[in-house]
Amino acid sequence: MIKLSASLIKDFLSCPRKVQFRTSVGEPSKPTIEMLHGTIVHYAIEKAWDNKSKAFSVMNKECESNGIKPTKAMATCLDNFFLLFSGILSPDDEIEKMFKFPWKKDIYFQGKIDRIHNHVVYDWKTGYGEPEDLSRDPQFLIYSLAYRKMYKREPSSLMYVSLSEGRMYRYVPNSDYTNEFFNEIVPFIVKSMKDGSYPRLGMFGYRVCDKCIHKKVCLK
Repeated sequence: MIKLSASLIKDFLSCPRKVQFRTSVGEPSKPTIEMLHGTIVHYAIEKAWDNKSKAFSVMNKECESNGIKPTKAMATCLDNFFLLFSGILSPDDEIEKMFKFPWKKDIYFQGKIDRIHNHVVYDWKTGYGEPEDLSRDPQFLIYSLAYRKMYKREPSSLMYVSLSEGRMYRYVPNSDYTNEFFNEIVPFIVKSMKDGSYPRLGMFGYRVCDKCIHKKVCLK
């Protein structure tokens, strides 16, 4: 059985060898400090989305347990969340919504949606910079399909929320990109995984190897 997620697909598109380490080799990897910061901010929002002081307390406690110090960037993310977004949410929202559904025989899509409020999907982001074309983003392509599978309707909106910059960007589907993704890109990735074909292409991408959490083992 092959389980596909947005992060796995993004890893394959940046360098197939990343997927080999994730699925076959079982090589343990350590998250980057930026990934850890993002995970902690997400956790604080999940546990205390309606209580700012509690959210900061959760963040500080998680940082301490991981042996790191809270950063100004992390504090900015929480400040922006409570200033701009917390007030539009409600206790009835679905938080950290897990999904898994069959796509074809022995092939599943799986993942987790940060928050669903009134049929609007929110995905919290802690990094800086405007997102690239969301209509090409595997995460939002999969979220859109997952929502239809779970609720038998289209989501009202899918929102990329930049907590660091206090801005929201709306996913606008493009049928050409959607068809190409599910009819060409995903089948190619599945075939490569079944064939065990994982060429190391990250070395040809811009700084892909430099940022890869599998770098030390892969380059041996």
